[in-house]
Amino acid sequence: MIRLLIKAFIPFSIIFFITGCAFFLNEDGFDPLERPTEDGLPVFYIHPAPKSTDYCPATVYYRGKKYKAEARVRGSVSRHFPMKSYALRFPEDQLFNDPEFQFHDERIIALTTSFSDNSFIRNRLAFDLWNHMDSAHVQIKTYNAVVYLNACYWGLYTICEHVDDLLLEENGLNRYGNLYKGVTHDANFYLKENLHEGFLKTEGNPEHGENGAYTDLDEFINFVCKTEPDDFVARLGSVLKQQEYEDWWMYVVFMMTFDCCNKNAYHYIDPAGGLWRYIPWDFNDAFGQLRTRRLNPFDDPDYTNLNNLFRRFLEQEEIFSSIKARYLDILSPGNAFDDNWIVSKIDEYDAEIHDAAVKSEKKWRKEYRDYGTWSDRDDFTTYEEEIQYMKNWVIDRHSFLLDKYD
Repeated sequence: MIRLLIKAFIPFSIIFFITGCAFFLNEDGFDPLERPTEDGLPVFYIHPAPKSTDYCPATVYYRGKKYKAEARVRGSVSRHFPMKSYALRFPEDQLFNDPEFQFHDERIIALTTSFSDNSFIRNRLAFDLWNHMDSAHVQIKTYNAVVYLNACYWGLYTICEHVDDLLLEENGLNRYGNLYKGVTHDANFYLKENLHEGFLKTEGNPEHGENGAYTDLDEFINFVCKTEPDDFVARLGSVLKQQEYEDWWMYVVFMMTFDCCNKNAYHYIDPAGGLWRYIPWDFNDAFGQLRTRRLNPFDDPDYTNLNNLFRRFLEQEEIFSSIKARYLDILSPGNAFDDNWIVSKIDEYDAEIHDAAVKSEKKWRKEYRDYGTWSDRDDFTTYEEEIQYMKNWVIDRHSFLLDKYD
C-alpha cells in the first residue's frame, strides 16, 4: 500500500528507505525489485551514480538482489563522455554472480559505455572473436545489460569480466603472477629511456611504486629491442607464448584497431616460471570505425610503427611465413575470421539487444552526434544502419585479407 501511494503522488525518481530496506521508484514509477529485466536484458540499478575515478560506496540491485558494493568511473577517454564507463567492486562475502552468462564469484566487473559505438556490440564481438580464435587464449566473458543510475534510465552497456587475479586463476594461471596493462601508446616495446613507460602494473609483487616492480617487464622489452635476429627467432618460444602474441597482431589487423596495438593490452608472467601471455581489452574502435569515423576495409596497416614486437615478427621470414599460413587457416570457413561466422554473431546479438539498443540510441542520439570529437561527421548512421555497415565491413575485410594471404 505504501508503495502504491508513493507511486501515485510522487512521479519523479526518488529513493526511499523503509524499515532499513532501500528501494527505488524509477522514472516510470516501477520498483526495480519487481522488474529485474528490461527489453529482455538484465538491469543494473546503481545508487549513487559514480562521479570519481576512485571507488566510493554504492548500492547495486541486480536480478532482485541487493549488493553493498563500490563503484567508480573508468576509462581514459570514456570518462569524458556524457555516458561514462564504470567499474563495480563487490565485497569478498558477496561476490557478483550471474550463472546465465557464466559470471561466477566476480570481485570486479566493468560496465563499458556504448556512447561511441552505436552498434552497441563492438566490444562484445571483439572479445568473442578472441575467445573463438583459440580456446587456450585467456578468455574474457561479456554480455549486454541495461543500466539505471540514481533511478534514471542510463542506457545499454557491455558487461565485461575484469582482468585481475581472479580472472587469471579462472583461466588456470597463477593468481599471484605479475600483470601489466598498456595504458598509453608508449607501451609499444620500442627502446626508450624508461623501458616500461606506458605500462601500469595492476597485479603482483613488488607492487607498482616499489623497487623492482617492473624488472621482468623491462627484461621482456629488452629482449624484443636488443636481441639479434637469429637469436630472436631461436629464443622467442622460450620467452612468450608465441602463437598467442602472433594472434594479437592478426587480431588487431583484422579489426583495424590501432588503439589496441600497444595500449589496451595486458601482459602476464608467472614469476615462478612460464611464458609471457597477452590478454586483450577495450574495442570500441574496431570493425570499421576509429573514434566513430569510418575506416576503409581495404586499407592495409601493419601497425609495426606502433609496436616493435610486431615489427620483429614481420621482419623475420621464418616467423612471418608461419603467421601467413595461420592467417589463411583462420580466415577459412568455420574458423574465427570466417565472415559468415562473424555476421551470424552480429545477427545473434542484434536479435538479443535490438529493442534495448533502439531505446538507448534514442536517449543519447543528440549528445552522440553533437560530441566534439566527431560532430563534424556527415555520415552518421542509425543503430540498424550501423549493424548493416558492420556486416558489410566484415565481409569486405575478410575478402581483402583472403586475397592477400591466399
